[in-house]
Amino acid sequence: DRGQIGQVVHNLVLNAVQAMPQGGLVRVTARNITLGADEVGSLAAGHYVQLTLADTGPGMPPPVLAKLFDPYFTTKRGGSGLGLATVHSIVRRHRGHITVQSEVGHGTVFKIWLPAAEGAKAAAPVAATVVPTRLHGRVLVMDDEEDIRRLLVSLLRRLGLEPVAVADGAAAIRAYTEAQAQGRP
Repeated sequence: DRGQIGQVVHNLVLNAVQAMPQGGLVRVTARNITLGADEVGSLAAGHYVQLTLADTGPGMPPPVLAKLFDPYFTTKRGGSGLGLATVHSIVRRHRGHITVQSEVGHGTVFKIWLPAAEGAKAAAPVAATVVPTRLHGRVLVMDDEEDIRRLLVSLLRRLGLEPVAVADGAAAIRAYTEAQAQGRP
């Protein structure tokens, strides 16, 4: 399920970014692998896609790692504790396996194994050149969660934009109206 796997990647990348407020690196890689029986967890022998998400954040101590996938467990102020529980549930429902390795001061690595689609041909690797793009303009961001607003503001500033963040619809309408009146849409 493309949407659910997208949610897994989104949740893990969002957690990594939130763990690195001063910046850092998140590396996402995928590769095709063949596993023997019980080589990884209780996975059956066969072809898998191994997805790895590694960050250069502060890492986590063992007591946090032990509870990481528990529903409602969170270390974030205002967090729900459902993000990683959802990630774990989605991976399991797709007959996959997930592990996490982390050490305080040395970042975190999540590895996910998902069964490869039978009969699907792998796309040929494509070499891509990433050209940094600086954008210009103002952006109005509305979200009721302060952490999400802060994250979006940080990302938009890195892109060269000037974000204005508000917590609710009434504040968004006021900010929009004021910006229009000042000639700064």
